[in-house]
Amino acid sequence: PDEVIFPHPRFPTLTKNIRLRRSSRVEIRRPRFEAAEALSKLGKDAPIPASQAEADALDHVYADAMAFGMGNCCLQVTMQASSLSESRYLYDQLAPLTSIMLALTAATPFMRGWICDDDTRWGQLAQSVDDRTPAERSSVASSSTGGGDERLAGSGVRPLPKSRYDSIDCYIGEGPEAAENNDVPLVLDEEHVGRLVEGGVDEALARH
Repeated sequence: PDEVIFPHPRFPTLTKNIRLRRSSRVEIRRPRFEAAEALSKLGKDAPIPASQAEADALDHVYADAMAFGMGNCCLQVTMQASSLSESRYLYDQLAPLTSIMLALTAATPFMRGWICDDDTRWGQLAQSVDDRTPAERSSVASSSTGGGDERLAGSGVRPLPKSRYDSIDCYIGEGPEAAENNDVPLVLDEEHVGRLVEGGVDEALARH
């Protein structure tokens, strides 16, 4: 229930805005330990349980609140660099290291009393704050929503491959190696990239 959310305005507002933008509660689905293959066979129109009993009857672990992701405890480290250049360098260096650290500390296979078939909470964390609209979560552009919502990036109908709170898609360093290793297609607005470049932001950072 929303009553368990910390009363600072940031947290209930964040929860509310995620639900409003996606037009539904969040959907967290993790593979159950004894039925690991079940989740991979789940289609886009997966059933949404109406009760805890229905959720427990599924062949995977289901949760529908942000607290199941952001409510987990963790060790959070904030790093302050001496300059923008140093910040960008640290960002790129941490990218390959964090996945290694995630694997080394993998010890959280539980959710809602069930044993999951994965050992980290990264997947459920990303799903717990996924604010993409139904059209954005689709693999193809939607025409059923008409022009979409002009207040949203891409009008809320452009497919986005993953939650915004997820792994990074590109390096942002100032050296040539950043561009050489950026091989993942990015979802972006070229108009805004152009405005940033015209304003003096380099291409690597403008496309981030």
